[in-house]
Amino acid sequence: MELDTDDASVSYPIKITSTTSNGIVELTISNSSNISTNGYRLRYVNSNRTFIAERMVDNVPVPNESLIINENSNGGIWEAIYQGVSIKIIEGSNSFIDNDRFSFSTFKTQNPEGKVNVFNISDQAYNVFSPF
Repeated sequence: MELDTDDASVSYPIKITSTTSNGIVELTISNSSNISTNGYRLRYVNSNRTFIAERMVDNVPVPNESLIINENSNGGIWEAIYQGVSIKIIEGSNSFIDNDRFSFSTFKTQNPEGKVNVFNISDQAYNVFSPF
């Protein structure tokens, strides 16, 4: 675990399909002013070797907000910037399979003080004791 104090952040990508492909997905914030709190999916399309980046709401892609990410000329690498997130996908020794999917999320605090590392626990009505 790492302490995350950036006002805008992106989660670790999670592969949500159980296939034998073993590629790598790297995500970084490229423009924090374009980040809001959202969920996303990267979906592989084997017929044209592209990935589609989609913002998801209630597990459904938002219409007119997807981005097709084309494979670079050297093959096996896809790169793009989508809604403030820099995406780099590298194919592993086991190729991606049609409809392979990865999910990730972004977070941007609305707190004018920025993201703070506190529990914000006020005095409790009852005595709380933890042996740890």
